[in-house]
Amino acid sequence: MGSNFAYFTISQNQIRLVYLYPAVSNDAPLVCEIHVCPRYPFTGCKGYEAVSYVWGDSNDDQPIPLAIHSKDQDGRTVRQYFSIGRNLAAALKKFRDQKEPRTLWCDAICINQSDKEERSSQVPMMENVYSNAKCVLVWLGDATKESSIAFDFMHTIIGAENFDRLVEQELFAEQWVALESLMRWRWFTRSWIVQEIALAKDAQLYCGKDSIPWTDFCHVVGLFKLYHGEIKPHFLREEYNYSRNLLGEVEALGACQLVHITKNLFRKSNNHEIQRRLVTLECLVSKLTMFDAGREHDLVYAMIALAKDIRTPAQNSRSVDPDASPVATPREELHVELGAPVEMPIIDIARPNGEDISTSSKKRKVHHLDVPRSPSVLRFQTAVRHAQRTRLDAFPVDYDQSFMKVCADFVEFVIKRSNSLDIILRSWVPEALRDKHRLPSWLMTLGTYPFQSAGKGAFVRVTGDPLVGLDPMEPKRYSACGQNAQPLRIDRYPTDGWGFCCLDRPSLFHPTTDPEVHDHRSLFANGFIYDTIASLRDKAVDGTLPTDWFEFGGWKQWTSSPPEPLWRTLLADRESNGYQVETFYSKTFQSLVKKHCAPRGGLNVKKILATTECDKPSERFLDRVMEVTPNRRLFKTTPQKDSLLGLAPANAEKGDLVCILYGCSVPVILRRHSRTIEGQPCEYFELVGDAYVHGLMDGHAVEENEQSESENKSQQFELR
Repeated sequence: MGSNFAYFTISQNQIRLVYLYPAVSNDAPLVCEIHVCPRYPFTGCKGYEAVSYVWGDSNDDQPIPLAIHSKDQDGRTVRQYFSIGRNLAAALKKFRDQKEPRTLWCDAICINQSDKEERSSQVPMMENVYSNAKCVLVWLGDATKESSIAFDFMHTIIGAENFDRLVEQELFAEQWVALESLMRWRWFTRSWIVQEIALAKDAQLYCGKDSIPWTDFCHVVGLFKLYHGEIKPHFLREEYNYSRNLLGEVEALGACQLVHITKNLFRKSNNHEIQRRLVTLECLVSKLTMFDAGREHDLVYAMIALAKDIRTPAQNSRSVDPDASPVATPREELHVELGAPVEMPIIDIARPNGEDISTSSKKRKVHHLDVPRSPSVLRFQTAVRHAQRTRLDAFPVDYDQSFMKVCADFVEFVIKRSNSLDIILRSWVPEALRDKHRLPSWLMTLGTYPFQSAGKGAFVRVTGDPLVGLDPMEPKRYSACGQNAQPLRIDRYPTDGWGFCCLDRPSLFHPTTDPEVHDHRSLFANGFIYDTIASLRDKAVDGTLPTDWFEFGGWKQWTSSPPEPLWRTLLADRESNGYQVETFYSKTFQSLVKKHCAPRGGLNVKKILATTECDKPSERFLDRVMEVTPNRRLFKTTPQKDSLLGLAPANAEKGDLVCILYGCSVPVILRRHSRTIEGQPCEYFELVGDAYVHGLMDGHAVEENEQSESENKSQQFELR
């Protein structure tokens, strides 16, 4: 946006504030001053409020002028102009007082958005900005007829003495639709709002002349989510096209996700001070994928101030860490465990010969231990892993570095913290960035995310849930790499570890001067090939299980019980909560097929759930099938391995490899590729996705590999 305003430089720990002049008329021009607030804890700026809003279209052809008054060297008032978007202008006019100046913080004005260096230094300060604000003022936008109905209904819900009446009576159907529509407004899809709301001491939502406290809005959303099932039958009538699922996947709405995540991010004191963070960076980035980051770097950067495993500038400013009890350094942990300090055998990223190639300019000295696995050494190894997971590290914020480097930093951070490779099976990168940045296959894009936008903020399920789970902080459901696997011992890379290679630099693994291979993005992981996909069936589309899946799975006569591998595979052998499935599902499945399955049309699970009143076992079975099978293909491995049954991604092909990667809790499908570098043939693998393989989900393949009389098949995979 064009303007003639010249920013003055501020130091790294300072912020700017807007003093908005009062006006009686809403049509009066916007006028303000910009002041500098001193260093944290902003002792001179206790009375400011932070504005949260949607930036709007970057191509806004009708920017609104904001007059900024300042003093020149002679003390004379100088007026400059700064152009802002129409939505921000509407918010400022709403928040402008009629008599007194109002002190506000607003990112579009208070941060020089054209200065990447300033942006990089201000982003880590957001925790301070929002947590010290007197209130966060949320501007949803100008009111509509439907939004006014929603706000009136929310106040009705808050004041209701008999909430059940609002749920049970059909006459409130219009109000529930209006509420769901409001929850799809664009503000609820921005990634930055998570920290803006979560860090706030107090917040108020505004929509035109309507408003509601954030806490009341949370109560309404929580009740809506809880009673959504009871509201569905109200839409089984003509005016709503007899659709029980008229409101779509309510839990996937940005408003529901926002309310859920913000109430579970922190433990706060009575005066709203953060006492403890509860959620990891991996969980934040991978769970909040439906939020729009705006700038691609902000997919990660917008979550830094919220993560429990990141040390922020705000924490550095305090004499006592508020997030957790004091965390010992690795050497201190070892001293406690073993009674004496010991050098640690750790290398972050290494060449095949063991030489350090960390992108950090600070190199670590490498120490190797060649000692037997005595109890003291096992305690030593446990202490190392625990210390690595519990200490807080800073995360680099640099808008000048490439998006690929941001992704690599994030994945490396998560792998080290979690001691797991499951992050490479989680969808978190927007699909449009794959081709733009030539992303490797180990960065899963949102094209494989379970819920996709249906337009106007609504979401529908198109794909099954990731087998590693939607929440990284929940207990792992499977242990395909073995219960006692030590997948990421990164002290002797690449023999039994993982590593990156070629991140925005010439290849270090395959030295070459060929410009075509200068930007290879490779992640090295260890594991073994268990088998090959011998045959597949078409993917399950639009909530329908194809009939030929049943015969392919060994069920030819529906009068007999379905084979156990088939019905367990359709449920991925787990309930929605991760527990083992109930055995009565065999009979439930058979009954549903006999009652609803068309010989050629298949079992339309989605339609049954939308239009039929089912008993509880049937509903639970069908709900779980919808969580597992959409957009997946049923496959069998080769007969040499007893022809195991499984589920693979929609893009899996015959001949793809069923593999176990040490560090992945589920099997993976890899596709072999080859290329020639400087005349030498080289092999690499594409990560197709996760897989459910009946019989391999709890470490059986690892045990079989270790007990094999022939040579152990473990190898290193270069994933690209």
